[in-house]
Amino acid sequence: MNISQQVPIFNTNLPVNPVIPQTGTSNERIQEPDPFKVERNNGDVSVRLINPVLIEILRRYLQAESLYERNPKIPAHELFLILPKLKKVIGQDSGQKNDTQKTQESPEIEADDIIDFRIQPHLYNTPYGGPYYNNVHLKSLVDLIEKEYESRVCEIKEMIDNRVISFKNLFYLFTKGQDAYALWNGCIIGAKITRTTYHRTIAGDYMSIFTEIIDSDGASFIRGMKTFTIIEWEGVCEIEKLAVVPLPEESPIHNQLVERGRKFVKYAIGPHYIS
Repeated sequence: MNISQQVPIFNTNLPVNPVIPQTGTSNERIQEPDPFKVERNNGDVSVRLINPVLIEILRRYLQAESLYERNPKIPAHELFLILPKLKKVIGQDSGQKNDTQKTQESPEIEADDIIDFRIQPHLYNTPYGGPYYNNVHLKSLVDLIEKEYESRVCEIKEMIDNRVISFKNLFYLFTKGQDAYALWNGCIIGAKITRTTYHRTIAGDYMSIFTEIIDSDGASFIRGMKTFTIIEWEGVCEIEKLAVVPLPEESPIHNQLVERGRKFVKYAIGPHYIS
């Protein structure tokens, strides 16, 4: 048999790397899946998250159990509450830098804003993987929330200026860290909002407001937790008639609570006798 008649021999033990045919020009990119989808139901707006890196970023700013589900669904108002933090991450906070500085300097990125793919390698092998997170999708989410609430914020502020609020807009009153007061055991107490959650049941909707209060066991001051519930209502309600009311910095109730707090600090620890 001459050389021209020899049959080529292939090494079947070598790995096979299939070549995937490409269409179009080399500048075209493969279509990535949507990072999130907007869902609307009876006036409620939610965001269905798909991008795994976007989900990981939001876990750092939003304490929601649903973020650990597959393709979690987050109410848009919860994302609205952390909007300032998200804008800071993508360097769009108007208070950070002026336009000239933004073109000359890259936005400040905190250590917590960086995804470490050595710790979370499962995020690397995704359409969004890489040594640092890609904030393009986060910016798209921020733009969506801003557009969604542009007109609604104006509506809410108009309500607040008239000292009324609707149930669906309660979230705007009770942000994390907000001082508030409530009636507890027949006495007005001051509290700090830690978080709020909406609940939907067969019997009706309601909001849970979780607060932190300062108490004493006679030997030391302790931080206690108190949860208040607000049942859904139709139309608008006077803010002062809510079970929990935001505490203005300058008001008679604020002054009353401050004065009572001073007495509490003075007499809550140790024995005290009347001479």
